[in-house]
Amino acid sequence: MIPFDILTELVGIATEPWGLHSWYRVAPPTAQSIQRIQRELGITIPDDYLRIAAACPSYGGWLAGIGDDYDHGCHILRLNSAFHSHSDPPPLHFVLLNHGHDGDCDCWDTREVTSSGEHPIVYVGLDGMRPCCVERFESFRAYIENFALQGAPKNPKTGRRRRAKRLIQQLQHDDHGG
Repeated sequence: MIPFDILTELVGIATEPWGLHSWYRVAPPTAQSIQRIQRELGITIPDDYLRIAAACPSYGGWLAGIGDDYDHGCHILRLNSAFHSHSDPPPLHFVLLNHGHDGDCDCWDTREVTSSGEHPIVYVGLDGMRPCCVERFESFRAYIENFALQGAPKNPKTGRRRRAKRLIQQLQHDDHGG
């Protein structure tokens, strides 16, 4: 498991190219926003999602907003409303947790709970709005670690990309008892 401070930095680097743009700059979570979201979507937002959203100002570059800016185009309630309002919507048991603007959606599958105590996260490709699940994560932590490790080294800014690669190398070194 990646230490949380390093994970937050990697998520920041991965989301930075978009997350600092006003289109994706979303509010951090509040107790009231979390209660409302969980009530309206019928889910429990994992603690790691809450922690990343609170610690990483650019989280909206990838993840749906969970703050009190309910009218923002990238807010989780608005995105799920649009997602499920299509003329041929996906099943209601899929709760979108990222933007999905390109038809590539990451969703909680609320039909089950994994051993982590969370709903699994599945990739839902909306080809003609027909869901096709091809990837699965047992927890939000596994999902966001994968995203950070894949996305941070692709940051277009050389200095940030190098920083991400150094952090990942250090993690690999630490994993091998170095």
